[in-house]
Amino acid sequence: MSRRRKKKKAFEFSKLVLLAVMILYVIAVGVGIRLSLIDYTQYSTLAMLVGAPTATAIGFYAWKAKAENVIKIKNENPEATKDVPIDLNNINGTN
Repeated sequence: MSRRRKKKKAFEFSKLVLLAVMILYVIAVGVGIRLSLIDYTQYSTLAMLVGAPTATAIGFYAWKAKAENVIKIKNENPEATKDVPIDLNNINGTN
């Protein structure tokens, strides 16, 4: 009787970094909300504190996912994509 070993799924480094950034982000937003409740003139600073990292993170994650999907599609459909080069340095939405 053989036992099957369960493969432990490796935790990706990028997700670990993203988790750390999100924890710090939540703490910073909490501090920013508290400060803006004390002095409402700081609301614009709070809006930038929330908006800038959110837009950056969403943009980076979308770019990363697109790059990974391009590679997956190329590997899963070698015949259909044999003449399509993969240029990860120039991935854009206009194909």
